[in-house]
Amino acid sequence: MLGHQQKNWMYRQLVSSTATWNVLAQQVMMEMVNRSNGPDTGKYSMDQWPGYAAERMEIVRFMQERRVANPVVLVEAGNPTVKPA
Repeated sequence: MLGHQQKNWMYRQLVSSTATWNVLAQQVMMEMVNRSNGPDTGKYSMDQWPGYAAERMEIVRFMQERRVANPVVLVEAGNPTVKPA
């Protein structure tokens, strides 16, 4: 999902950060969310991070191993162009 340069930039920023919170803001959900009705069917959106599970785990592992302080992932909640009825 991230290009090589993007990921390296993010890693450098996270390692050198002195911020209280290290915030990653993005438009797609990073967590695995089973969108099926049953527990065993495993229906995931491949247009989001579940389609890039190895890269997602690499980023999480990086933050854990480097002890990145207080990582937070913020995600856009819905489509801002759609207004509730």
